[in-house]
Amino acid sequence: RLAVWELIRSLRADGVTVVLTTHLMDEAEALADRVVIIDHGEIVASGTTKELMDSADTPQVSFETATEVDLAALHNAGIAAEAIRPLHYRLVTSVTPDIIATLAGALAAQNVTLRSLDTSYRNLEDVFLALTGRELRS
Repeated sequence: RLAVWELIRSLRADGVTVVLTTHLMDEAEALADRVVIIDHGEIVASGTTKELMDSADTPQVSFETATEVDLAALHNAGIAAEAIRPLHYRLVTSVTPDIIATLAGALAAQNVTLRSLDTSYRNLEDVFLALTGRELRS
């Protein structure tokens, strides 16, 4: 696989156009200048990998707490969050510095200690899943 990747990169450096079909989103993300996502024979998105990932909205923020969070109280504070497993949560709202500050205040009001806060941007696989609503198939 790595040898094929290197060959494709070499051809691209020489100005050769390569059309690659793959179900491996990490491969498309690493090698493609442009990506077309096709679902059931219909084009659902196309563009550069950056364009597709930038269109995927804002960063995803997940956090871990020392004790359980009252999600209804967070909602009342203007923060939409969901539990992804015990003591692990994800924001489901646009993320801004004010939202992070509000989250910290709302957790403090519940006397909940924040153990970790992670911000990550969506990758091409996340974009694919959001557009098609399906898992990747191998």
